[in-house]
Amino acid sequence: MVSKAFAHFQVTQPAIWIGAAVLTCVITCTLLCCQKTARSVPTNYILLFVFTVCEAYLVGMICSSIQDQEIVLMAAAMTLAVTLALTIYALTTKTDFTMCGGFFFVGTMLLLMFGLFYFIYPSKVMYNMYCIGGVLLYGFYLIYDTQLIAGGKRYELSMDDYVIGALMLYIDIIHMFIRILALFSKK
Repeated sequence: MVSKAFAHFQVTQPAIWIGAAVLTCVITCTLLCCQKTARSVPTNYILLFVFTVCEAYLVGMICSSIQDQEIVLMAAAMTLAVTLALTIYALTTKTDFTMCGGFFFVGTMLLLMFGLFYFIYPSKVMYNMYCIGGVLLYGFYLIYDTQLIAGGKRYELSMDDYVIGALMLYIDIIHMFIRILALFSKK
């Protein structure tokens, strides 16, 4: 955000961010679909590291496109506060969110369809609804994934699935941050 030269580099080199986006998708699918790979040390650590570097580049590119640095800091602070609050809630509530996976899938499909309709019929109201819906959905995913990792509910991740758990939480938090940032920046 501070270096205009780096921001310009990111915008003028689309092959890098396209490659990073494709690589994050491939790594996510690999880790989630190939249980043996996700549990294989050091392959799982290497894939998680590459995923993190690619996501950091993409988030950095998004943040550098925002002109007002205060908006990025405000979105980061809000994401931190919401993440802490939802994590505490997930760990202390008696409500079992691990049984709600189907509802979250439906919510994801609705948000996807809403996003497609927004591109066809753009409006400020639809944009705000899309961003707020994304924040709410990823908030629920954060609770769901935290309970899967913590265990003690109907469904839980195995002790060997620590990389998958880290990946899930990372995706939830990053997407929540991006939606909050989009809501504040109107970009």
